[in-house]
Amino acid sequence: MPTRYTDLGSWFGWPELGRMASVLDEFRREMGEDLWTPRVRYAGEGWLRAELRDTGSTVVLTADVPGLATEQVRVSLHGDVLTLSGERAVKVPEGHSVHRQERPSMRFSRSFKLPTRVDAEKTTAVAKDGVLTVTMPKSPDTQPRQIAIKAG
Repeated sequence: MPTRYTDLGSWFGWPELGRMASVLDEFRREMGEDLWTPRVRYAGEGWLRAELRDTGSTVVLTADVPGLATEQVRVSLHGDVLTLSGERAVKVPEGHSVHRQERPSMRFSRSFKLPTRVDAEKTTAVAKDGVLTVTMPKSPDTQPRQIAIKAG
């Protein structure tokens, strides 16, 4: 496996790829980072991991919101779209200096199109141990029902 971008040209047998890769290697050196190493995304879709499930009578969304207080997260339901949004403000105490910051201040927002209509009045949201659970009962008209058969 190649260890630098410039190795790609000879590895694949394409000299043009090697020339392009040398430009990427130079960029990597200037940035002072190893671009082969995966980066963590702190905000948006990559940060707010979620799962949307249909349990039959309800639609349940669970989302990881570690380190956020309940007042830092907003849940809104508009029609068939559920939106989670919020803000995390990181403040450095007076007299302290930051040597490394991987938990920056950020705003986030994520919207989820629901698979069915839900009853907004009965929807609940609970945060516990860094996990937000939004439980949305389905609208009564979307629930399956049994139809009685009459003898003719």
